[in-house]
Amino acid sequence: MPGCCIRLKQSTSKIKRTKTGEVDNYLVVFSMKITRDGALNYVITMALLNKTEWLTTIKARDLNMAKNSKFITQQNKWIQFLLWTISLGERGSFSDEMNELKAVDRAS
Repeated sequence: MPGCCIRLKQSTSKIKRTKTGEVDNYLVVFSMKITRDGALNYVITMALLNKTEWLTTIKARDLNMAKNSKFITQQNKWIQFLLWTISLGERGSFSDEMNELKAVDRAS
């Protein structure tokens, strides 16, 4: 399995810098940093608690995550407009992107 991660990294690094590549890369890095920092903070919080408090803490985190996910799943007009504006910068379809990734993978 470790080889597939290396291959994926090599494949994605060879993709042309067209379309919204720079913005996409920024968003991915930004999201990964938030995810990493959130996971680390949660692990530290859990480590400091007694095991008897874990279930309550996990339930509270699950409720919080469900509430936050409504930001995307139950969009209001403002969020719909924001996502629509972001999509203006995107070109091509999902299948175009997949075909491009497959072409790069075949070339390597």
